[in-house]
Amino acid sequence: MPNSNVATYDIYLAAWSAVSDHDLVCMLHDSLCETIVFTNPNHTRNGIADKIEHLESFQKRTLGGSFCMNSMVGWANH
Repeated sequence: MPNSNVATYDIYLAAWSAVSDHDLVCMLHDSLCETIVFTNPNHTRNGIADKIEHLESFQKRTLGGSFCMNSMVGWANH
């Protein structure tokens, strides 16, 4: 698997952490396309601006929460 996929996903996961507003915007623009659709059981988020609101809400609910990747098993055509 190309390292760029792992690097991009690491940037995305880092955006879930407690980071500055500027860093959050930069991380999401570096790791997502503007037309991203993110769906979970509670909401569907459309676009980076909507995703920013989602991550800000996550940090309010889970102060200091973060995610990290141990390994990536597949990423073909994504």
